[in-house]
Amino acid sequence: MCYQRTKNFDKLSFLYLITGNLDKLRKMMKIAEIRKDISGQYQGALFLGNVHERIKILRVSYLVISLLIAVWQNFLLCCITGLRIMINFLVCV
Repeated sequence: MCYQRTKNFDKLSFLYLITGNLDKLRKMMKIAEIRKDISGQYQGALFLGNVHERIKILRVSYLVISLLIAVWQNFLLCCITGLRIMINFLVCV
């Protein structure tokens, strides 16, 4: 309750993680999305083990990191799409 009142969302997400309250953790990730808090979204996706969501979040801001995660998690389709984007960008420059 104190973390909610002080808007300490990082600690609140961690509390939900260690208590196993995954429904509230998912809700915290949605709240972070509404607040445009990329680090909060990524933290929620990381805690939930949601690789697709992590790649989606990073693809918006950090294309190279999202490609590395995609390769690491064997999401080749995401990797190929990202490589096409990078090649198109390099050809245009």
